[in-house]
Amino acid sequence: MKNREKIVIVTWDFTEVSEAALLHAGRYTKAAGSRVHVVHICGKKDDEQALKEKIEKEIDKKNLSGSTPIDVVVKKGSIYSSINKYTEEVKAELVIMGTHGIIGSQKLFGSKALKVIVGSKVPFLTVQRKPVHEFKEMVLPFDIDMEGREKLRWVVYFVDKYNLRVRILKKVSSIKDVQKTINNNVAFAKRILDEYNIPYKVDLETNPKDFHEEV
Repeated sequence: MKNREKIVIVTWDFTEVSEAALLHAGRYTKAAGSRVHVVHICGKKDDEQALKEKIEKEIDKKNLSGSTPIDVVVKKGSIYSSINKYTEEVKAELVIMGTHGIIGSQKLFGSKALKVIVGSKVPFLTVQRKPVHEFKEMVLPFDIDMEGREKLRWVVYFVDKYNLRVRILKKVSSIKDVQKTINNNVAFAKRILDEYNIPYKVDLETNPKDFHEEV
């Protein structure tokens, strides 16, 4: 039986963050051996073929594809449903999206971008800047929030694709019960990483006043 082609979707909106997303996709496909579908969602009155040709010319002019195999896809619809619908149609394994751009007339800021992501059944990688170096490590912050546990399956997924090391950043709290929860979360993460033979290092926060800034 022939193996199904691996597909990575990059959302496109003619902004610099779209270009950044495509460059990140190039890094990913180099490691994973996938094909990239650059997807632009347009309005009902837009000329799909003209937009497709415009995107292809822009990608070629700026040499954004490199050696990455790319297909440009233009579809009419809403970003909130059309991206995820197409993702399911082609059975994509990943969507990479710039979060400060515009698709059609809809801005992808904050909660609007989250609406697209929440509706997806595949992992979303959101980016704001172009890659500046090879991926070597993944930072996994842990505080009292349980979200860190939920992210572990995606950590395993990306580590496998990129052959990464994991750096766990552990929050420090003066409140005993809070620190106990944090310790339990980190212990859970370490068990999962050990199970998959993923190398990791645990660092303690150095800026207790602003954990998010340190991350």
